[in-house]
Amino acid sequence: MNAANNGGNDNPVDNSNFANRQNPLQQAITFHRAGQLSEAIHWYNKNLELNPKDIATLTNMGVALQTIGRRDEAIFCYQKAIEIKPDFAQGYSNLGVALQELNRFDEAVECFKKATIIQPNFAQAYSNLGDALRKKGDFHEAVKSCKKALAIDPNYADAYSNLGNALKELKILDEAVASFQKAIAINPNYAEAYSNLGIVFQEQNKLDQAITCYNKALAINPNFVAALSNLGNAQLENKDYKNAAVSCRKAIAISPDYAKAYSNLGFILKAQDNHEEAISCFQKALSINPDILNAHTTMIYCIDIFSDIKQNLFMEERQKWNKQFAEPLQNSWGPFLNDPDPDRKLRIGYVGSYFRYHSAGNMFGPVILNQDLTQFEVYCYAGNDKEDKLTKQLKERSTKWVQTSKLNDEELAKQIKKDGIDIVVDLAGHMEGSRLLAYAYKPAPVQVSAWGYPFGTGIKAIDYIFSDAVGIPTWDRPLYTEKIIDLSCLAHYNFEVPFPDVEDPPACKNGYITFGAFNRLEKNNPAVYSLWSELLRLVPTSKLLIKSRKLDDPESAQEMLTMLQDMGIASDRLIFMGESAPIEHLKAHRYIDIMLDPFPQTSGMTALESLRMGVPLLTCEHKTRLRTCASILHTVGLDDWRAKYEDDFLEKGVKFSQDIDALKELRHDLRNKMDSCILSNSPLYTKEIEANYRKIWKVWCESRGS
Repeated sequence: MNAANNGGNDNPVDNSNFANRQNPLQQAITFHRAGQLSEAIHWYNKNLELNPKDIATLTNMGVALQTIGRRDEAIFCYQKAIEIKPDFAQGYSNLGVALQELNRFDEAVECFKKATIIQPNFAQAYSNLGDALRKKGDFHEAVKSCKKALAIDPNYADAYSNLGNALKELKILDEAVASFQKAIAINPNYAEAYSNLGIVFQEQNKLDQAITCYNKALAINPNFVAALSNLGNAQLENKDYKNAAVSCRKAIAISPDYAKAYSNLGFILKAQDNHEEAISCFQKALSINPDILNAHTTMIYCIDIFSDIKQNLFMEERQKWNKQFAEPLQNSWGPFLNDPDPDRKLRIGYVGSYFRYHSAGNMFGPVILNQDLTQFEVYCYAGNDKEDKLTKQLKERSTKWVQTSKLNDEELAKQIKKDGIDIVVDLAGHMEGSRLLAYAYKPAPVQVSAWGYPFGTGIKAIDYIFSDAVGIPTWDRPLYTEKIIDLSCLAHYNFEVPFPDVEDPPACKNGYITFGAFNRLEKNNPAVYSLWSELLRLVPTSKLLIKSRKLDDPESAQEMLTMLQDMGIASDRLIFMGESAPIEHLKAHRYIDIMLDPFPQTSGMTALESLRMGVPLLTCEHKTRLRTCASILHTVGLDDWRAKYEDDFLEKGVKFSQDIDALKELRHDLRNKMDSCILSNSPLYTKEIEANYRKIWKVWCESRGS
């Protein structure tokens, strides 16, 4: 934080009595104004030896110390000045700024308040108070304080900037824009205001305007690392990955300890499916600042994708997340006023970002739509802004619908508790849109993780996780912090969306096998491609069709082609397809004989859709963490397609490729297998879920009784 912009007086005050102490203080002020702060501090100390109670010297030395990062010593100087002069308003304001730089926001707020009591027209102190209150999370009071500063001084650019930051936190974005623009009108060279205005434009999805603002900030201050990092973030959203990485790397070169730039670079690398380097960037960011929540959450997601992480380390990172972010909130747990009646009607709260047609929404949506409303009330806490037909159906089925995009995690937790939710169900885990920190406040007596991202959260505040006997292997279960509840099947899907008719395997007319890969490309790491290339070598006439929206980008498609050619797969054996409408995506299965499952993150919705289109999947269980695909295959009765190790995967791949008649018979039987089992029987599956809700609720009621 720049002390000058937040109330520190970084211009030395020359109001001394030169009759007795002219030389030391004059020397100090000369060096201070020249920016030679170490020399200035030396001469301030010399002057204090002669005049230990000189408030101006103590204040100026505090500012110099604060400027070079020696904040504890600066605080001592300000405190000494206040001790000498208890009504020293500027001293309290400067002390508040120094404390704020150390994230001691409660103490900073008290200092700024004392400054305003001593000097009621102290606009600078009110502005700084607003900034400190914002950083404490007290956004409404922050707005009030900044407006008091502006009532005193209507041309105070810093107060407009601080007001804009508070309004941004409250999601009052149009007013935030106006506030930053006012700050810039007063001070056209206000780089920080330009950068913050860019952030608001970015939140409004006005990426071109955001990028323009960041560039204006950098034109004023080319070494403004926050603006460079923000520019990289905006370029990432604009899918300009190359320039985004350049911006963040420039920020890191200027300030090697700027955590946010490493974090943003991590997000850029993740978007490019470079999970290994992304993990390194997130680790570096967190080593500098362990409190960057989204960096840690996204790093866990990258670890889940990355193949070279052992299962115990995979869980250890979740436990670190819990210790860093969740454990400090345990003092907010309870008391719960929920009636501990085991048989009463229960309130179930579902929290997620995909209450729409989406791989996650298609799994949990049918449960909500089939919930017995005579026994359960359904509360949906939805973070998605996009809505569709499924959203409308879920809204109509809900007892209460809460849009959560404008609620922070603490506010969401308070809303869940206010609603009297008995069992809250997390549907996102460590995915994008995660609200895991809300559960750390323990807003509901019973908390469950299910469907959306069933890898385990590592959060002790979450009591249970839904799985099945295959999904989480016995030997991995001790690593989970949640108690595992085994259902009949881990995954579920309602096939109300019209599916095209099943056709014969394409090998019947092609004379060769076409393997398919329809998962998100980020699931396919080099180890996956290496195993698949070996399978293609062993089935020499076969081809591989990869379908992904990223392949619509010519540069990405060329990179993929080059990588696979380097692995020995000729270009004439590769078929690339891009994104298509849902019905066309399903029709694309007509080109596939055998679908290949990636690892360590396995297929979920891709497996369900593939099987219902008659295309069997081949999975390698040993390489997967959560065995979703193996679970689905087991439920459908295709255990033969569950390979244990790589050699088994290759052997099965060759074997199945050699029997086209068997593939044809299986293809026309699979839809019946799918539709006749619990995987697609929503009413039956929901009854099993409800029975488990009732069971875990009774456990809590009994714990209350004891």
